[in-house]
This record gives sequence, C-alpha cells and structure tokens, in this order.
Amino acid sequence: MTFLDLESTGPFAETDRIVEIAAITLHPEGRVVRFQTLVNPEAPIPAAATSIHGIGDADVASAPTFRQLAPKIFKSLNGRDVAGYNLRRYDLRMLASEFARVNIVYDVDQVRVVDVMRIYHLNEKRDLEAAVKLYLGRTHTGHRAGADIEATISVLASQLDRYELPSDVGELDEYCRNQPPDWLTRDGRIAWRDGMPRVTFGRHAGKSLQTLASEAPEYLSWMLENEFASDVEKIVQDALDGRFPTEPNAQKR
Repeated sequence: MTFLDLESTGPFAETDRIVEIAAITLHPEGRVVRFQTLVNPEAPIPAAATSIHGIGDADVASAPTFRQLAPKIFKSLNGRDVAGYNLRRYDLRMLASEFARVNIVYDVDQVRVVDVMRIYHLNEKRDLEAAVKLYLGRTHTGHRAGADIEATISVLASQLDRYELPSDVGELDEYCRNQPPDWLTRDGRIAWRDGMPRVTFGRHAGKSLQTLASEAPEYLSWMLENEFASDVEKIVQDALDGRFPTEPNAQKR
C-alpha cells in the first residue's frame, strides 16, 4: 500500500497544479520506500497557496515538471492500493487531472482507497451533541429548538474563550467563510486565475468568462437555468451582458 499526499497551487483539480508529491510505500515483507519531490507547476503559485504549504515560485523553479515525473509516478502507483487523508476528494482527483494532461489514464475508480479522513468522519460525530461534549464537557440531551439554541450560544462562548478568534461579527463572518482570496464566488465555482475570471468546474473548467461569453454563451445560459448560487448567477448574467469581474485584490492596492 502507498500512502500519498500532494500540495498544489489551489483546490481545483481541473485548473490547479501539483507543486509537491510525497509517498511512502509499505511492502508486505516490511520494506519501506519513501519518495518526495517538488514539482514545477509551470505557472505562478498563488500567495494563498504558499501561505498554506510554504512552497513558493523560487522553490520549484528548478524542480522537474509533472510531465517529466509522470512515467515514474504512474509506474509506482498503477494497480497499487493507496491511503491518505482526504484522498478521494482531493489528491486522487488532482493526480488524475495531471495524468490526463500528459495523456496517461489513471482511473481512480479502479483504485482501492483507504481514506483516513473518511474513517474519522464516520466514527467521530460532528453534530451539536459532540460540540457540547467537546467544549462544555457535558452531555446534550434532547433536541428541542430552545435547548439547541441555548447550547449553541454556550458552545460559541467557549470557542471564543478557547481560540484566538475575532470578536467582531463581520470578522467572524469572514473567518467562517475561510475562502481563498482569488475566489469570486462563495463556492469557488468562479475564481481569478492567471489574470482572468474563470470557471473551475465541468467541461469548460479553466476557461475565462470572456471566452465563454464569446464562444459558448449557451453554457452560461445553461448555468442561469440551473440551481447555482445567487452570486454565481449574477456574475454569469453580467458576463452575458458584457460586464466582467475585476481582480479580487485590485481594490485593496
């Protein structure tokens, strides 16, 4: 089994790129093989990503590209069981996209996966009762609305006391959103990438709104007809009308 972890330029498999790969393979006879390398993403690493993993453009300038590494990585992973944290939702999707860019098919649906995060979430409750137990040290019984809201108030008070959290409601709102600064919508379906506002999902992932408005306006119309968030719909409607977002941090400069 191979334990795998990736770092990348962002959370979107369709548009972001890997900047580091680490793997530890445990063989049945007890042999342990370790592999770790930086990867040149062939694109700037956003500051938001660097703030998380500490890897900047200078660190990867002389590193091999994924295209150069792909044959070796595919040979080591193909047909092998894998394990990791949040592997299905993040690492394997990112890896499959990188392989696809170099015309290698890595079928994640055929891989046996042990996801430590999934085991954690299945076995440790994350509901109000669990929060009351963790923060207040008591059992929360019953789930009438009044009792639940009283418990929620007490939990928040304990969180404010335990963690270094902002006390201002507006700042707490921003803290709870905790979204990358280049997201143009709350769900990240439209984000600022390489100097342009781009969609980050579906068959047109990575394409700019300008390109879609010019070459595939029917796709933007389709988005308006389906149940996307209101901030997504507003940006899409503006794009169809010839108005496009500006860089998120431009107004702060």
